[in-house]
Amino acid sequence: MIKVLRRWSKLSVVPSDLSTVTDRSDAEVCEQDVGLRAGSAEALWRCFEQLYATGVQPGLQLCVRHRGQVVLDRAIGHARGNEPGVVGQEQLPMRVSSPVNLFSAAKAVTAMLIHRLVEQGLLELDDPVARHLPGFERHGKAAITVRQILTHRAALTRLPAIPADEQLALLHDDARRRELVLGLRPQGRIGGLPAYHAVTGGFVLAEMMRELTGQDPRVLLHDWIKQPLGAQWLDYGLPAEATAQIALNAQTGWLPAPIAWQLSRVVGAPFGAAIEQSNHVLFQSALIPSGNVVSSARDIARFYQCLLDGGMFEGRRVFEPGSVATAIRPDRKWASVDRVIGIPIRYSPGFMVGHAGIGLYGFNRHATFGHLGLSSTLTWARPDTGTVVCLVTTGKPVLGPHIPEMLQMFSALNRFCENRLLR
Repeated sequence: MIKVLRRWSKLSVVPSDLSTVTDRSDAEVCEQDVGLRAGSAEALWRCFEQLYATGVQPGLQLCVRHRGQVVLDRAIGHARGNEPGVVGQEQLPMRVSSPVNLFSAAKAVTAMLIHRLVEQGLLELDDPVARHLPGFERHGKAAITVRQILTHRAALTRLPAIPADEQLALLHDDARRRELVLGLRPQGRIGGLPAYHAVTGGFVLAEMMRELTGQDPRVLLHDWIKQPLGAQWLDYGLPAEATAQIALNAQTGWLPAPIAWQLSRVVGAPFGAAIEQSNHVLFQSALIPSGNVVSSARDIARFYQCLLDGGMFEGRRVFEPGSVATAIRPDRKWASVDRVIGIPIRYSPGFMVGHAGIGLYGFNRHATFGHLGLSSTLTWARPDTGTVVCLVTTGKPVLGPHIPEMLQMFSALNRFCENRLLR
């Protein structure tokens, strides 16, 4: 079966000597200094090397923090030039500092900007959005609250149909984008079961932020999160002249038609086309609050470390403890089947939270909070072990030869967090 999948999969070229495409930070501390078993960090990294060796990831970064310290901060592969089917282009190595698009993992960052507005008394989570964004009440949206946007219960699952040749240009047309937000129509019962808002919610929140502060959300992100955390990137895209630094994404693996259809429902566009658009300068330089925060694994790990520590980072207060507690508190006791994604997910106002049984972060991970990003980027924090895990990827596989290694990776991550022996 694995041989068949390899034959039909889109794979990157994997060098025989992985050390030639590996970068590691000098910020790593010895795992024993934070109470972990000797050799466990290297054992965990070997699992990631095995995942990379399947060829579905042109480049990936991994940053793991435990008890406030960095125990792994590494990258492997290429940021550009090694995507499947690419021939003759210069290969740009993936570094621990390379900027990569987080896709939907951006939603967690945008949510914390909203929680900062609550701290400042500019809104409450249960306020109607229309109170702070005049005109939003159109088409039966008057009762939609900020909380419902953050928890995917506003029934705003998709944007109206936009011609393909206009989609990227629309991202840079402020007036038309605002009109699009005000003209959104609910596609279901407001306040009902969660139905993932792939991009709509972020655009609503961005227009509300502009209305309340008079500032571009990029400025708020810089002043309220990026600068206090000392992050290198953590931006909504990059200026057009700097986008050549951003790692390129690639559809890899095998994508059967039924799964392609389902993924297109989730992202609001054909899966392959969405990945192709993400590599366009107009996408990379736009402000897409639900889908284009550019970061490295080390930068987004700082964000989660701050939340894990109740809003503090390296002695500086970034968020109030109450804001963090509210942001990661699930809105329901049990997970509900998301009507768009089709699997049980438990949401908080901004995060995907673990739940009983098998979930996004493993088995019975009730307190784990984080967010996934398009197929394979994974960012989360485990309060029970004091661990942050941020895996940032450029390959976007679904099925393929990587499945055994991916399952092994998830198992190894949880054993590592719990300080159990890695096999």
